[in-house]
Amino acid sequence: YLLSRRALTSCSPSTAVNQIGTKSIRYACCVQALSPLIRYSIGVVPSSIRLLASSTESGGSAKSPAAELSLGDFEHVTDEVLERIADKVDDLLSKSADSSDYDVTLASGVLTLSLGEHGTYVINKQTPNRQIWLSSPTSGPKRFDYSADSGEWTYSHDGSKLHQLLTKELSDVFQQLNSETNTDFTDCAVYKLDGS
Repeated sequence: YLLSRRALTSCSPSTAVNQIGTKSIRYACCVQALSPLIRYSIGVVPSSIRLLASSTESGGSAKSPAAELSLGDFEHVTDEVLERIADKVDDLLSKSADSSDYDVTLASGVLTLSLGEHGTYVINKQTPNRQIWLSSPTSGPKRFDYSADSGEWTYSHDGSKLHQLLTKELSDVFQQLNSETNTDFTDCAVYKLDGS
C-alpha cells in the first residue's frame, strides 16, 4: 500500500487531472513510475503490470473468445442459458419431496438458486466482459467464457465447464432431497446463436 501510494503521488499533475475518476485508472497511469521501484525491490516487473497494456507482446489484441460475441448475440445466449437453468432447477424442485426452503429467482440477468442448508448459487451475466459469473457455495466464484464452436461456458483457470459443474454440484443436492430425477444440466447449453 505504501509503495503504490508513493507511486500515485509521483504522477504528473496533468496526468492526475486527466485521469480523475477511479483509483485504478490513476494507478494505471502511474505504472511507469511504479515499475522501477518494483524492479529495484524484487528484480523483475510482475506480469500483472504488463497486463495493463492494451495488446499482447506479439502486437495482437488480448480478447477472450466471448468478447468477440456481439452484444445482441451475448444477450441472446446468456438469457437463454439462464432461463434453461432456472426452468431445470424449478422442474427438479417440483419433483422433490421437501423443497419448501428452496427458491429460484431470475431477474435482470441474475439467477439466484436458494437451496436451504446447501447454500445459495448466484449465476449472472457480465455484459461488459461477455462472461457468465457463478458464485457457488461448493466451488466458490468462477467466471466463464463462451465458445460459439462448442456452446460451452469454460472457466479458463481450470478448464471446468459451467453446465458440467452445475450437474456435479446440484446432483449432490438433489440426491440428498431423495429426488430420482435427471440432474444433467448439459442439456441447458445453447449450441447455436439461432436459439437451438
